[in-house]
Amino acid sequence: MNLYICEKPSQGRDLAKVLGCSTRHEGSLSGGNNTVTWCLGHLLELFEPHEYDPKYKRWCIEDLPIVPESYRYRVKSASAKQYKVVADLIKKADCVFIATDFDREGEAIARTILERTRYHGPVKRVCLSALDDLSIKRALNNVRDGDETVSLYYSAQARLRADWVVGLNLSRLFTLLGRASGFNGSVPVGRVITPTVALVVDRDLQIRNFVPVPYYELKVQVNTERGNFTAGWNVPEAVADESGHCLDRKFAEQAAQAVSNSDGIIASAEKKPVKEAAPLPFDLTSLQQYASKKWGYTAQQTLDAAQSLYESHKATTYPRTDCRYLPLSQFGDVSAVLHSMQAADPSLAELVAKANPSRKGRVFKSDIDSAHHAIIPTTRVPDLASMNPCERNIYNAVRAYYLMQFFDDAVFLKSVIRVEAGGHSFTARGKITADQGYRIVPVTLGLLGGEPEDEQQEDNVRLPDVQKNDPCTVTDPTILDKKTTPPAHFTEATLLAAMENIARFVQEERFKKILRETAGIGTPATRAGIIENAIKHNYIERSKKSLLATDKAFAVIPKLPAGMKSAGLTAAWEQELDKIAHNEETTGDFMQNIEKWVRSMITNYLSRSDFVISGVASEGKSAAGGTRTSAGRSNKRSSAETRKSTAVKSSVKSSSSVRKTQPAAVAPDSGAPACPNCGRPMILRTNKTKGNRFWGCSGFPQCRGTMPADE
Repeated sequence: MNLYICEKPSQGRDLAKVLGCSTRHEGSLSGGNNTVTWCLGHLLELFEPHEYDPKYKRWCIEDLPIVPESYRYRVKSASAKQYKVVADLIKKADCVFIATDFDREGEAIARTILERTRYHGPVKRVCLSALDDLSIKRALNNVRDGDETVSLYYSAQARLRADWVVGLNLSRLFTLLGRASGFNGSVPVGRVITPTVALVVDRDLQIRNFVPVPYYELKVQVNTERGNFTAGWNVPEAVADESGHCLDRKFAEQAAQAVSNSDGIIASAEKKPVKEAAPLPFDLTSLQQYASKKWGYTAQQTLDAAQSLYESHKATTYPRTDCRYLPLSQFGDVSAVLHSMQAADPSLAELVAKANPSRKGRVFKSDIDSAHHAIIPTTRVPDLASMNPCERNIYNAVRAYYLMQFFDDAVFLKSVIRVEAGGHSFTARGKITADQGYRIVPVTLGLLGGEPEDEQQEDNVRLPDVQKNDPCTVTDPTILDKKTTPPAHFTEATLLAAMENIARFVQEERFKKILRETAGIGTPATRAGIIENAIKHNYIERSKKSLLATDKAFAVIPKLPAGMKSAGLTAAWEQELDKIAHNEETTGDFMQNIEKWVRSMITNYLSRSDFVISGVASEGKSAAGGTRTSAGRSNKRSSAETRKSTAVKSSVKSSSSVRKTQPAAVAPDSGAPACPNCGRPMILRTNKTKGNRFWGCSGFPQCRGTMPADE
């Protein structure tokens, strides 16, 4: 029996239809020698700490780090029934075809089950990119050997285990240290959520601390025999700041006076056609950015709609992609895709008729370094009436960006005129559309307004056809009072862009390079969840379209290690995970380094006295957009930060289930508790002034760790 394992039931049904598997069973479909079954996402998950040892139910500093000798998986309770179906079928299989999503996580979904059931037979890989019949048939005709993709599983396995070790241990560490300083909430940390929240905190701090600087612009009216136009002042370098602004109003007034009603000359005049190619089809992140700007959708709403268009409607290809190009093999489907779009929506007939399906633009590439190509419509004719408004909008955008690839470039005539008068220089810029080209598509479909800034068009400005050395007069000088403005708060769209282009926010050059190559932090599939997770943990809050850092984020993020806040950690991880995916490193070596790093982090923070979370007493959010600095908060901070290290460590220890002891002298090697600072055994001592007993480190005076003795 050939067994095909899919990721979800809908995917399984689509594959079964093409394979001719029509006989229904519980959790599978069969036909001839083929059987198709499916998972429900991940059917297995890593053990929780207390499943390795019940003592880990209580969070205790002395238990850290928690690192299993071997990582164990359990069946998700909600998926137990389907797991049994899949496991039983694997035992009967002669050959297993992995048909989950063709990426790192998809590989892991199937391979963890194969490993758990001790399957040792042949494995093949079906590389699905879309779920319409044509795409499935193409994938079935190009099945790969499982040995070619198993390293993706090892990479996913390493990523999952590393996230477990880092997230679990450091979240417990900083939560317990936070409780010792009076903070009642949790402090979740992770290699992606922490740098993401840090981005928002840093941006909000820039805005909070921004001091506007006044500057002055000068506009004049230029009059020529061929026509009149407005020009802007080119601020002399001697008085310009680094942004080219004039900060001296008196100088601007003098310039205005010097050029008022003066004779001038056209110093230069250029006009040239500029071609502009259509923007590429969407990957998930660019689609989420577009939808956020155009309709205000959250990243999660866009992902859900795109996933539904892929799975339920079969209208678009795989959405969780980081690629905006198409393989050359897709070129043969162009006419069929255009036909399906028109068949679903006859109003597109005129646009489709104007498209050139033989135009092989920059979107088609012979080699794509990605498991999936851009999001495009499929050859299946979708039922638009069955789509909800969000799905319809997303589909409309996807089909438009695909259709634009088969139109000529837009052509603009750009003009630049430089004027000299009264000892000063002025510039005017113009731009008019000579040929709409591809832009007829978004204009016709009403889809302007969501494109990224570099794809937005300037307003049409027509300048007269002046020539160099033409005479002119300058009149009506007007000084505009301006002020520098702070950067804008992050929105869903701009935060997604920052996560994708995180290299811009990293200082270390070696990490910048890696992050450029790995497309930032998180993946297109996980970034929406990361943002939602940060909101759930009260690190970020929504205020209209803005994403703002909460008081909790302002209090916690500055106290976390720089390595956790920078995307450098993710960069280093991704470099190693990529080596695992290419069989250049082992999971074991990678995990040894991760575990060593976690141990050093715990040791370092237990020896410090400066981890004090102040300025927020609980998980509560701040008022959206409100001021987060106050005298009351400053008092809390100064009070908390004066606590001694021993008090912090004592609070952590006592709140972490310190075992009770008798008030008798105990030798340092006879079962005494471990020092919270250095880990050495402690000695029961008596305070000579107060007479009370306390635990003191046996390494005194080199280590001054103390802890209260439970009488």
